[in-house]
Amino acid sequence: MTTESSELIDLHCHLLPDLDDGPADLMEAIGLATSMAEQGVDTVVCTPHFNRRITRDTKTALAYLDRRDHRLAELQQAVRAHNLDLQLVPGLEIELTSGILELIDRLGPQRFCLGSSNLILIEVTRVYPETLSQLNTQLYELQALGLQPVLAHVERSLSGLDHAFDTLADWAEQGRVLLQVNADSVLELDRRIDLPFMSGYQRRKFLRDLLAQDLVSFVASDAHSLDLRPSRLSGAFRLIWSRWGLETARRLCGQNQLQVLNP
Repeated sequence: MTTESSELIDLHCHLLPDLDDGPADLMEAIGLATSMAEQGVDTVVCTPHFNRRITRDTKTALAYLDRRDHRLAELQQAVRAHNLDLQLVPGLEIELTSGILELIDRLGPQRFCLGSSNLILIEVTRVYPETLSQLNTQLYELQALGLQPVLAHVERSLSGLDHAFDTLADWAEQGRVLLQVNADSVLELDRRIDLPFMSGYQRRKFLRDLLAQDLVSFVASDAHSLDLRPSRLSGAFRLIWSRWGLETARRLCGQNQLQVLNP
């Protein structure tokens, strides 16, 4: 079982060097990029963290966006020099902090999107009982700016929150939000025995239910480095193929991504 003839597109990856907790330098980034190309990944949306450390003022945010663009150009040049068949696309993983919506509006929403799409990748980092209510309001405000929110690794961020599954299902079915899950989490489903008392069972059940009800739009690597968090997108593709079929694997690991990045 291979990914041959299937286009893998990674919509969430910390590939750019010296920006966040991804690769420390250009050569480390090339190592990660090489492993992705060898897996059959065709396109990577580079999504460094854009969090409260960066959004404290407009000057800091603009400087970070400029660094992001510069790192992307450097890495693109290095990818070509190493003859890697890999297209790089700009993006961000955005923490919804106080004032972030005003900042996005002020600086121009397109700088915060995934490529030339209107998709914006959102990270939910602090999960409390009121999280879903606050997030609901923020999603409406993002849509008012013409943006389509994508919630990053929801199986990690929201699986422990009461009523999160039903709320996410409602939002996804209404088209208000798209859901992204991580390849590593998908591969954790490959257990011969999985019982409620086992570590991580709640997260795995949450993810299984999302996949079974066809609520997931994207599987992505969320890769950070070869050593600590490598890309495992091709492995997730194969597992989804074995459990839910080839068409589902193609849709979640490439076709949906291609549709939004190249409408």
